[in-house]
Amino acid sequence: MISKKSGNRIIRKTGQAIADFQLIQAGDNILIALSGGKDSLALLEILLHLQKRAPVKFSLTACTIDEGFGGFETDRIADYCSRAKVPFILKKEKILQIIQEKNLTGPHFCALCARLRRGTLYTLAQQQGFNKIALAHHADDFIETLLLELFYTGSLWKMPAHLVSENRENRVIRPLAYVYEEEIERFCAASGIIPIPHSCPFHEGGSSKRSQMKQWLKELAQTNPFIKGNLLRAVLKGQTITVVGQEE
Repeated sequence: MISKKSGNRIIRKTGQAIADFQLIQAGDNILIALSGGKDSLALLEILLHLQKRAPVKFSLTACTIDEGFGGFETDRIADYCSRAKVPFILKKEKILQIIQEKNLTGPHFCALCARLRRGTLYTLAQQQGFNKIALAHHADDFIETLLLELFYTGSLWKMPAHLVSENRENRVIRPLAYVYEEEIERFCAASGIIPIPHSCPFHEGGSSKRSQMKQWLKELAQTNPFIKGNLLRAVLKGQTITVVGQEE
């Protein structure tokens, strides 16, 4: 159950992002990528709340991808969806096997894993008639991605809040674009949402470049509390709907 005290702000921010980036329209059939982590569980709860109160009608289905790491408690995610009365799809893929065959580690491991998961979601959406895929990337993800691209690839690529593939067959939305990670953490704690651990060896790893960027931003924010807000505005400024051949 959503805590009124912690929920009002995060729901308002999500609703604003939906309006600003045209994320949800009447009749949408949305597939939510549900990893069981705090971000995706929070997104599910928020969209369920909005589904009951929004002036437009849309449907929601949750999908969890089991990459084959072992020990991933997908039954707990299925039970969570059952209690929330949300249709649930479990996709078991041989992603770990594919990556091991290529002998990849670290960032290369994560990049290929992400592409394979995204491909699974795209295929499922096309096969079963979902016109949008909702991902739980939050404001900190947008900021960190911008800086990682700038520092390590020399690119100013910005994560889109609303992405449409060039062939118009895939549409990805990120309703938590205005919501910071610390707000999600408070929301989950107040609402009794308990994340379900993932068995990936690199999940939330403290030595990853993204984790290092997260720590650097935290330190900078101690001397300039406006830094993340300024960076988020830079990422999202001018965005409406981004059309690309393939998301990086």
